[in-house]
Amino acid sequence: MLITNRFYFKLAHIADFYYRSKYACCLSVKLILSVLLLSILCSCAWLQGLSTPKPQAIDLLLEQKNYNEVLAVVDTQLARSLGEQEKDYWVLVRERASTESAVFQQEQIPRLKRLARRNEWQTANIEQDFLQRHLPNNEVLDSAFAEVDLQRQQYIDGLTLGLARLEAQHLPKTLRFYERLHKADAEDVVALRRWQQEKEKRDRLMVTVKTYAAIAEAEQQYTLALEHWRSIQRLEDSPEILSQIKRLRSLLLEQQKQKVARSNSSALSKNQQQQLLDYDAAINQQQWLNAKGILTKMLKQRPGDKALLDEQQQLTDSIVLEIERATVLGEAYYSEGNIEYALTAWQAALPLAPNDSHLLANIERAQRILDKVKALKEGGANDIR
Repeated sequence: MLITNRFYFKLAHIADFYYRSKYACCLSVKLILSVLLLSILCSCAWLQGLSTPKPQAIDLLLEQKNYNEVLAVVDTQLARSLGEQEKDYWVLVRERASTESAVFQQEQIPRLKRLARRNEWQTANIEQDFLQRHLPNNEVLDSAFAEVDLQRQQYIDGLTLGLARLEAQHLPKTLRFYERLHKADAEDVVALRRWQQEKEKRDRLMVTVKTYAAIAEAEQQYTLALEHWRSIQRLEDSPEILSQIKRLRSLLLEQQKQKVARSNSSALSKNQQQQLLDYDAAINQQQWLNAKGILTKMLKQRPGDKALLDEQQQLTDSIVLEIERATVLGEAYYSEGNIEYALTAWQAALPLAPNDSHLLANIERAQRILDKVKALKEGGANDIR
């Protein structure tokens, strides 16, 4: 009997605890709902206050150059049923905002263009974003933004192209080093991975530069297109690339012929025309020294001719590129142990750069090795005798 009473007592205690907990939980829920309801009511009151902004708030927005926000408020107010006095007030606010925004725009557009010309793009971007958010759209503003956007894109393209050219100069060398490392130790996984990464980088870079070359050619900027293809040639020297370079050289030469003809009041003499033909043939056959001699004669006849001076710069670039190619080819042969081929490649470039210290050092090094090999062979032959 005692045990039964104790059991019922515990059961009653548990039930009481359950109902007390449930009651407390209900109170908590009610309290939370009350707070949410109060917040909503306060928000509605705040929104109601915003729907009829005070003049002080409008003045503050105008001081902060928030003209778009002011004009949006004005449109909202004028769409309501207002008294004559209130309506006149909001019309005056709109006129003031429109006038001040026009003056501010007139002041800021020249500043934005100056920043763009100086390539101060971080400040220019902040300035443009501020004007876009705070000034009403209009043709003058849109035209200024379009001009700045074009300058920004040209600046980005220039940086991208400059980086691509820089990579095109250094990537072939690093690529060869990783290739040699892999060939020296085929189990070197790191060298293999880096070699593959460099090759993928080269392929992406070639696609990028080819795109720029196509754009330049479409705009008949053959000099620029030729520079791009020369950068590509540093990355991969192939018959297809050489063919593209020759084709562009022909287009550029034809373009420069037309410039030369236009720059002279009278037609070119037969001798001058033949010189241009001979020069074109020498370029196509990669007879660089012959082409240089012909161009020098033409410049003596027409000193200061811009078209010929431009061609002289192009020829100089072509010769530098040819020297680079011969140097790289010789180094590749040398690393593979083909000393005679390396010496032949370097000696072929020597007439183009007779005072090139790096080229002379390579030739001397290769010749010294070949002399030692020859001496060893002769010594071995004498021993046999």
